[in-house]
Amino acid sequence: MRHPTDTPPVRAALLAALLLAGPAAAQTAEPAVPPPEGDPAALAERIGSAHGKGDPHKTLDAEQRIRVALQHRDAGRLELAMSVLDEAINQMPRNARLHAVRGSMRLESGQPSAALADLELSLEVVADDPLVLTNRARVYTMFERYDAAIVDLDRAIELSPDLLAARFNRGTLRYQRRDYHGSLQDFDRCVELAPETVAAFFNRAAVLDALGQREAAAADLERVLELEAPEQAHDYARQQLERWREEAGASE
Repeated sequence: MRHPTDTPPVRAALLAALLLAGPAAAQTAEPAVPPPEGDPAALAERIGSAHGKGDPHKTLDAEQRIRVALQHRDAGRLELAMSVLDEAINQMPRNARLHAVRGSMRLESGQPSAALADLELSLEVVADDPLVLTNRARVYTMFERYDAAIVDLDRAIELSPDLLAARFNRGTLRYQRRDYHGSLQDFDRCVELAPETVAAFFNRAAVLDALGQREAAAADLERVLELEAPEQAHDYARQQLERWREEAGASE
């Protein structure tokens, strides 16, 4: 059986090809936001009419402010989204949801230390939130605190077995720690949960190859070629498959 470090292109499938396919090598668990209560149009009008008049959101509750912040973020107004959350947390400093969402945004903005502060406060108020545990594990990974990250991901999956981000990130960490069988279990579940997700097939292909199951790994890359993905992802899959065919031909 070959060791994965003997085949750098395969290792790249785990660590780099995900960037070609869209998502990062680790996933952020987005806190779920319930639909607005009451008339959505009335809420939108209330939000819109308040802008420019002091604190535009002071009459909104925490969930409404989270929705406003996410609307700003999705529209590319990250600074404004953070401002909404900052104002809300100033008024509701022990609200776990507000800290969880701000921590998630800080994590995606490349502020791991600030994200960790928010996520830890959120868990202090409401322990055992699988989404927050998943995001804290990602921060721990950034700081190379891998044992702590695995503990958080194990707990997140215990609480929510089908949480895709937790499964995906634990599968990645297990691969990096050479727990290939555990990694395969996680990526098998990712493929079951999200069968159209290119990144899950890329990563499972890397794990299968590390386990010496190249035929199955090639099948996963063939599946990538069937899925909708950026052309760079398809190009990578084709190149890897061609390398494997050349290796097989040379060994015969």
